[in-house]
Amino acid sequence: MAVMLSLKKLALDVIVFVFLLVFFYVSHSWLASLSVKEFISKYSQLMFSFYRLFYTLFSVTLWSIITWWFIYQHEYNYIITPRTGLMYTGYVMAAVGLLLISLSVIKYGFQEFVGLNALNKNQRIENAAPELNISGMNGFVRHPIYSGILLALVGLFLCLPTQMTALGIVVSLIYLEIGIRLEEIKLEKEFGSSYTQYKMKVKKVIPRLY
Repeated sequence: MAVMLSLKKLALDVIVFVFLLVFFYVSHSWLASLSVKEFISKYSQLMFSFYRLFYTLFSVTLWSIITWWFIYQHEYNYIITPRTGLMYTGYVMAAVGLLLISLSVIKYGFQEFVGLNALNKNQRIENAAPELNISGMNGFVRHPIYSGILLALVGLFLCLPTQMTALGIVVSLIYLEIGIRLEEIKLEKEFGSSYTQYKMKVKKVIPRLY
């Protein structure tokens, strides 16, 4: 009886966790799509001015809910026994990953990235003139934020090698591949042949490998 209850709890945990992650990733990509941005820009200039900020707050709120659930609600069933050496390695990898993400956001411009600058602009999406950034970290990988996420995920598993961590990483890796493809379709529409040539020279998330 205890085993059955434990299995039911595990199954429920898996369903909830996968649903939360998939909902976050799908909504994240949908809200970031050009079609949604163009629709809002044409529908309401005021709404478009607040759109990036709304997108950021929505993502942060939803991710905070997922993090809270992951930390406090699921059972910690370890795949391997945590070891001090692996844990410290995980801490370093996670820290480097978060550093890469932070540097990428800073280079992009923090206020622009989270949508604060848009509050002081009166600009429709079709009038925007984005520039293709191929310097700095973008000279080594096309998506340094995703590189940081990848490092942080591996570090997290080394620190906390549970079944749920492994599941979250698998779902996240599947999304990263899909998300990169969707984002690059959007970037090719924005930058045309310039981005196509850039893709031929620079790898996605791992320098010289992938």
